[in-house]
Amino acid sequence: MLTLIAGILLYRLFNGLLACIGTLFLAIEPFLISESRRAHTDVLTALFLFLALLLWLCYLEGETRKHRRDLVLSGICFGLACLTKSHAGAFILFLPVMLIWYRYQCRIHWSKLLLSVVLWTASTLLTVGVVWPYLWTVKFGNLPLSPFLFVGSGVLLLWS
Repeated sequence: MLTLIAGILLYRLFNGLLACIGTLFLAIEPFLISESRRAHTDVLTALFLFLALLLWLCYLEGETRKHRRDLVLSGICFGLACLTKSHAGAFILFLPVMLIWYRYQCRIHWSKLLLSVVLWTASTLLTVGVVWPYLWTVKFGNLPLSPFLFVGSGVLLLWS
């Protein structure tokens, strides 16, 4: 399903032939096929990061206000990628390089990039904050320890 969504986003960014070829290569990629046959989080992390990148690029390509939903969905995908595997946080190191390159390539004003980073970060943190307690709820007597785990994972995410 995530591969189909990636194909639709590729179609929005490129023409139909490139989107079909890219989606075909993504669908027959050996890593995704082998890892999706068993319960493993690497495929989810890879696909959520890929969707986050494609949605962010769809947002930057669009000039209207309706493309903000792409930015929010990109933040949600990144939040889900971080929840499946904390090493997805390395994507944060890639974002400034991509945004600086994109700003000089397409002549986008800094205010649009700053607003998009703030909205993307807010949607990512909201996704992690909402979904995290449902993933890891540990009881110590009658005291749920999920807030302590949430703070600890946030520190680990910033560290990684």
